Amino acid sequence: MIEIIAAYIIDGDTFAVGPQRYRLWGIDAPEIQTRPGRRAQRILQSLMDQEPWFCYPKAQDQYGRSVVQCINAKGADLACTLVDQGAAQDWPRFSGGYYASCD
Repeated sequence: MIEIIAAYIIDGDTFAVGPQRYRLWGIDAPEIQTRPGRRAQRILQSLMDQEPWFCYPKAQDQYGRSVVQCINAKGADLACTLVDQGAAQDWPRFSGGYYASCD
């Protein structure tokens, strides 16, 4: 488990802490070059700025990023919150449909 207090938001489903990059497990956000992608980035930034998140490594992707699932102290799942707010969508290929019920 990794406690994330301050992160640099790269896009709607990727963030960094120092040199380490993290990709949220099971979801896909629009590309940063698009208006929806910039919106997703802002939402992720806002959520991560509000409180610490506890991230659990699930895998490592082909780019060397740690793929994580993040939960806050209240039990909210960060990726599910992004899906619920329309900033990302479930990615069943990786989640097995885990986040399909979030929207």
